[in-house]
Amino acid sequence: MVSLNDRSAYIQELKQNPKFNLFYQFVNDLPISYDIDVSVSTDGIILRAIKSFLIDDKMEFESCFAEITGREPKSNSPFANDNILLYVMICGILKFGVNDSWIRKILKVRLANDEESHLIKNTFQNILDKNFVHSGNANDMIIPLESFINQSLLPSSDKKQYYLYLINCDFPPYKSDFLNVLALKSFDLLLFQNNLSENGAIFKYIQFEKSFLKRVDFLAKVIFALIILVVAIYIVKFVFDTSSTDTINKLVAISGLFGFGVFSFFKREWVLRGLRYTIKWVWGYKD
Repeated sequence: MVSLNDRSAYIQELKQNPKFNLFYQFVNDLPISYDIDVSVSTDGIILRAIKSFLIDDKMEFESCFAEITGREPKSNSPFANDNILLYVMICGILKFGVNDSWIRKILKVRLANDEESHLIKNTFQNILDKNFVHSGNANDMIIPLESFINQSLLPSSDKKQYYLYLINCDFPPYKSDFLNVLALKSFDLLLFQNNLSENGAIFKYIQFEKSFLKRVDFLAKVIFALIILVVAIYIVKFVFDTSSTDTINKLVAISGLFGFGVFSFFKREWVLRGLRYTIKWVWGYKD
């Protein structure tokens, strides 16, 4: 889709806009740090709505929603064409079950003067209609929505097809920064989901890790058994060596005085834990 350098440069430039920086944090589940002008009413509402959405505060979200829905929908109203505001509100509508009639009125009067604004408007409408699988939708707006409301909205075949599109398309795929932020998040989500599939790298790593840890445990037990065998051989050797009998008896007696036996040094779990750690360290594995 885009090189890491180009992506980083785009994001850094985007973050110069406080409002888009806030939206980027929201979409990417980052800590909310903001320097937006809350005196601008719609920006303040967006901030409060995002915070309430993230902490599952339905009452506060409804308060924000009531504040914005008190305004008369007009085609030339700034809030009617504020994609970030509408997207955050629609996320809350789906999550908290808030009445969506005001948003529908907004979409009816909202102008769509170019292809991208028409795409955004139609996708908003289809999301409200629960028509997520539609050829006229911007899937970038729907895929992040899945993680926001914890629901699967698109079939895996559509996601795979769209993932291939994002890999091969030029960046940025849109003129709209709003859509580009969501496209980047969609790419990240699809990349992760693809790697979790049975043919994906993350899935294979998880399977390898499980197998590796089982082998480490088996090897640790084998080494432990060998240690016990070697120690037992040496003890038998010393027992039958009359010159060492007195020394052994003294060691057993002294250890008994301090409350532990000779084999307490070989407590199974302690030794196995140490062996597992050593084997993993040798192979460069970190817990």
